[in-house]
Amino acid sequence: MVKHAPRIPESEWEKHKQRIVSLYLEPRSTLEGTMFLMKERHGFEASKNQYRAKLKHWKVRKNATRDMYIWVDRKIKRRALEGKATDVFLDEKRLSLKKLTKEIARNVTFTDSLANLEVPTPEGITVATPAAGDAGRYEKTAGIRPLPLLQLRDEVLRLVTEIIHSARVEEVPQYFLALDESDDIFDKEINKSLWMWPEARPLEINLCANPSITHSTQQALERMGTLLCLAINNRVSWRVLYNIFQPFITDWTHDLLGSVCRSKTTSARILCRLILYGAVDTADILVAQKIIESGIKITSHDGLMTLAFCTRNPKLVELLCKKEVPLEISEYPPDIFTKEEDVQMLRLLLEAGVDPDHIIEDETAGFHLILAAERGSLEAVQLLLEHGARESLYDPSKHGSALQAATAYGHCDIVEALLSSQSLADIDAPSNSKYRPLLDKVFQDPHCDVALAMQRAARTPIQIAAANNDLEMAKLLLSHAYLNSRPAVGYHEKLLEDEPRKTEVEEYGALTALQYAIANQNTKLVWLVLYHGAYLDLQGHIFSDTPLQMSASLGNEKLVRMLLDARAKVNAPPKRFKGRTALQAAAETGNLKVAELLLERGADINAPPAHDRGLTAIQAAALKGHDPMFELLLAKGADIYAPPADREGLTTLQAAAIGGNDHMIARLIALGADGEYVAPQGGRTALQAVIRHRDQALLEALLDHGANINSPPSESSGTALQEAIKYRWFDGARYLLSRGADVNARPHGDASFGDDLTALGWAIQNDDLAMTDMLLISGADVQCAQDSACSSPTALLFALHRGKSPDMIDLLFRPADNISSWQAAESALIAAINSHYSTTPVYKMILSNMPTISFLPDFFVEKACRRAWDEIMLSEYLCPSKEMAQIEVIDLFLKKGASINALSPREMVNCLQVALHRGCQQIAKFLLQRGASPDMSATDDVATPLQAAIDRGYFDIIGIILKQDVNVNAAPTRRNGRTALQMAARDGLFGLAFKLLELGADVAAPPAEQGGRTAIDCAAENGRIDMVHLLLNAYKGDEAMGDVCERAAVYAENQGHVEIAEWLREYPS
Repeated sequence: MVKHAPRIPESEWEKHKQRIVSLYLEPRSTLEGTMFLMKERHGFEASKNQYRAKLKHWKVRKNATRDMYIWVDRKIKRRALEGKATDVFLDEKRLSLKKLTKEIARNVTFTDSLANLEVPTPEGITVATPAAGDAGRYEKTAGIRPLPLLQLRDEVLRLVTEIIHSARVEEVPQYFLALDESDDIFDKEINKSLWMWPEARPLEINLCANPSITHSTQQALERMGTLLCLAINNRVSWRVLYNIFQPFITDWTHDLLGSVCRSKTTSARILCRLILYGAVDTADILVAQKIIESGIKITSHDGLMTLAFCTRNPKLVELLCKKEVPLEISEYPPDIFTKEEDVQMLRLLLEAGVDPDHIIEDETAGFHLILAAERGSLEAVQLLLEHGARESLYDPSKHGSALQAATAYGHCDIVEALLSSQSLADIDAPSNSKYRPLLDKVFQDPHCDVALAMQRAARTPIQIAAANNDLEMAKLLLSHAYLNSRPAVGYHEKLLEDEPRKTEVEEYGALTALQYAIANQNTKLVWLVLYHGAYLDLQGHIFSDTPLQMSASLGNEKLVRMLLDARAKVNAPPKRFKGRTALQAAAETGNLKVAELLLERGADINAPPAHDRGLTAIQAAALKGHDPMFELLLAKGADIYAPPADREGLTTLQAAAIGGNDHMIARLIALGADGEYVAPQGGRTALQAVIRHRDQALLEALLDHGANINSPPSESSGTALQEAIKYRWFDGARYLLSRGADVNARPHGDASFGDDLTALGWAIQNDDLAMTDMLLISGADVQCAQDSACSSPTALLFALHRGKSPDMIDLLFRPADNISSWQAAESALIAAINSHYSTTPVYKMILSNMPTISFLPDFFVEKACRRAWDEIMLSEYLCPSKEMAQIEVIDLFLKKGASINALSPREMVNCLQVALHRGCQQIAKFLLQRGASPDMSATDDVATPLQAAIDRGYFDIIGIILKQDVNVNAAPTRRNGRTALQMAARDGLFGLAFKLLELGADVAAPPAEQGGRTAIDCAAENGRIDMVHLLLNAYKGDEAMGDVCERAAVYAENQGHVEIAEWLREYPS
């Protein structure tokens, strides 16, 4: 049976309490030592459990817990911001500064210091301001003046406290009180900022005088203070601030808003400006007026008129105009000129003196008139014209002129108004030469959407009306006597002859009004433009069909007859690119009636084809497989032996082979048609052409007819075998091999039509294992380049570069000479890295094959791995979306001998820098765990690991790096770089800046050579008022304080932070 220690009376414990506590709390004392001394010196004896229970009852502890030190660290920093030094007491015993510093360093991680968890005051811990004689112990905080945030707290929260104490708490909006539990805006917009700004603690309000205040009410009001802190430091947008504060401002306008407006502190003025933005954005005229009348300085940076304009509130625009707010407008509602309010605002702005041709900044002159014409706002158009807007202004990036815009959208009333105005709209724009320089600038822009520009700005109004099939608009335009006697040909037709862009032209071809009318098959419109003098056979440019050719292509017998009756040229030559004569067009569509009509009117049945992709009439019929048309033309004497067009042309048999018509191919073979003569450029034989139909009978028929199985490839086709493998026709490929197809034929040299590959290259590209195996058995050469560009010297490297499957890689490893040297092994690894697709099994396969195939010693394996490691840093291999797979590969190379801190040959950076530079957070953490050095220098473009981690916002990595001995003052990248402190200042990372200053970060560190900023400049430019104050307090540079502040003030002013600029200019005094 277990013996229990005898019970000791409470009076006996109390008698010895002071001695026990004093002995136990000695620096080197233990509980066992305390028990021994109490027994020897005082005859007091108790068990260890009894001692432990009693010490716990007395709330005596030898050491503070980790959570206690986290709380103490935050409390000390927070009081330091207020200019207060701090003594810390544990169970009424003051902890020395040395012990505090040691324990905080041991227990508080960097992540702990950034966390935003509210921890209650730990039991047994108290803090106090040191006695006067001890103040010198806190040298670091002695010179810090109170931050602007604390001044704002004193003003705003004093008022809130008075309201609470006066029993008006019921006026606090209920939804605001619930923010701490449910508000999405607060959760999404603010909480993400708090952990970056650990000093933005909820501001304290003393509510103990009113016991009716609930804990949730106090929490909500404290969160209001947090929001203020973030907002005035540009960490939360004014829109979020106003959304949450609006009920406060609305209900307590005369109290809260009035107090803030009367204040002259920098933070209060910043808050006023933010509230003004919100008031204008929500059209709260009362609040906006009150703030403007308070004397706030309004500049063009504020964009208030833009906000008011976008809210569509004429009364607010009128208020701002009366208060002489700058009239600059940089944005506008997407659907402007669709509502009455838009016209009212336009009238107010015009009366206030805005230039009618330049209302919106950064838009071309005349933009508003063009837009009003497009949207159909007659009142806006008339208003602009009355105030002097010039309708002749032309914007080629939009709809051209106002007249073109109104025509495009069918606004006849606006077209009438523009044509009747005093300045007279240019009805022929843009055909006149004066528009050429404007259009040149747009069309020569590599980012120009040619098709869109053609549809909008490059067509005359009559062309636009005809293209839109708008008969009434065409009548209106043609009714004005000063119009040219025939429709104008647009500017773009001349431009396209100079520098053609075929694809866009073919799809959206720029046409004359007559051609557009025919494209719409509108006989009334065709008659109208012909009546007004349109040229009957005008092509306009080398990419355009004649009206008759277009009608034949459409198969419209009525239009064809109308044009023939009007004496259109039946044998007009085809356009240069993919053109057809009228008969060739009819043959291609298979319309027998149109073809017969054209033949009756003298159409040339054997007219030569167009230069590029042209076809004779019978070639066109064969291509489309129109048997009746083929027989008609054959009966009328069509030449089946006619040569193909010069570029990508076809003989009749080749055309039939592409069409896949068995009957027609057999007929042509019987007639002795030639399938081997190919076009000089981009031609193909009948055998090559028939492959894609996967018809072995046709294949056999052509081969039996004498087709050359190994005809060379061209721009538009590979050999017959290459084509069969390209289109995944296994049986066809096997048959061709059995008939003697050359398995190693080289591809065509011009890859302009896409990939030109060998037969094996196509099998690998398609990841077709069966086809690849068959080709290898048939003797395919694996030691040559598989593409025309020779990008990969062997089949294996080609497969690796293209990121093919591990099974394909394994198949290509079987030929023993694939990796015959360690140089080849290096090439295989590098090819896998550059492909960006290879997986860990592929790398393992390469590495495992190296010793067995090449009998390489370990030295060469390691050398190959080191070379591959260099390639990882040089290439674009590292990718955030593939981090976990890439970590496996990196680990594999490290185990094979790659050096984790090796410098890349070109950039001279290590892999950790590369990973952070590319945003690979998990790879960076892995490299740090494996011993990668974070103490690296920046290059021209790659930052140090610490700088890159701050720039990316990787706070866990920042914590790991700062635990190591790194240079926090390392120079930044030469171009647009920032030191660690400069980045923290730029992003408003207050807690991080405080930590960097503790570690010796230099506030006066010089900026980068190009685009650099000092830390103070970064903070000012980005509106971080408290950061500016903190950095100025810590500034110890040689430059005069006045010069430092003036330069920072200019940066702040350029970004619209007027209050910070004013504060900086006053700071030195």
